[in-house]
Amino acid sequence: MNSIWYSIFIVGILTYLSRLSFIFLSDRIKIHPRIYRTFRFIPIAVLSAIVFPELIHNTTSQNSFSEPRLIAGVIAILIAWRTKNVILTITAGMALLYLLQFFLNH
Repeated sequence: MNSIWYSIFIVGILTYLSRLSFIFLSDRIKIHPRIYRTFRFIPIAVLSAIVFPELIHNTTSQNSFSEPRLIAGVIAILIAWRTKNVILTITAGMALLYLLQFFLNH
């Protein structure tokens, strides 16, 4: 049992040190401006990779356009595109998903 706690502690320390190294080395490493601009797209790429499979998970049937996840996801994408407000997008998307699940009995 103790070996599990040692492993968790060691992995935690290594994770902390690896993240801390980027903070300490950020002043010494010069990043090309083009690469720095591409860093802006990392969060949206990661979020898309997490969310997109959930939107289309069970939507391969013939009645996929009545799937609450897909409808709420598409509307949330439109809200995000028009407002660029993360909190509004998440709140509206989740509220719409719950309402659609309630009314469509999914």
